[in-house]
Amino acid sequence: MTVGLPKGDDPLDWYAGRAEEMIRRAPHDSEAFELDQKKVWEIISKMTKEADCWTYVKPAQRTQDG
Repeated sequence: MTVGLPKGDDPLDWYAGRAEEMIRRAPHDSEAFELDQKKVWEIISKMTKEADCWTYVKPAQRTQDG
């Protein structure tokens, strides 16, 4: 079980906002996060490699941080 997540009912007012809710629900210290991060990188790089915006995406290529 992930520390910090609410147990049982999950009231709508538990989180200060949508961004906080998404961060709290997606722990960044799990194997699933590592796999998802690499998949997101693959998708982003495939979409941008032939476009002008690759200039902004390319610096993240070394870490593949999606």
